[in-house]
Amino acid sequence: MSQHSETGKWGEALAVDFFAKKKFKIEATNWHWHNKEIDLIVSNQREIIFVEVKTRTAGVLAKPEEALTRAKQKHLLQAANAYIIDHDINKEARFDVITIWINGKQHNLKHTPNAFGPQW
Repeated sequence: MSQHSETGKWGEALAVDFFAKKKFKIEATNWHWHNKEIDLIVSNQREIIFVEVKTRTAGVLAKPEEALTRAKQKHLLQAANAYIIDHDINKEARFDVITIWINGKQHNLKHTPNAFGPQW
């Protein structure tokens, strides 16, 4: 597995742990629809939350949140819509971003609820 893939998997595992500790139900990880992927899907009583996880290691200049382009947001919205239809979800939906900086064995996790949504 490449260093990039290992970093991403570690970041996604940290995000799962973050939401599990807050008592969210983990619905799916790495859910695919066509060529689109949602890193993490969690829920509570009121909401279904689609989570994009962006992880970077020390030495990488780009900020994790800079990787969430408008095109990526559009893909996430399309995939989330498919998930909602496929699973007959009747809850409010929101889109969160988890950004993680990893430096050796330490990490800094930032959760941004409602990071983006449909642009009407």
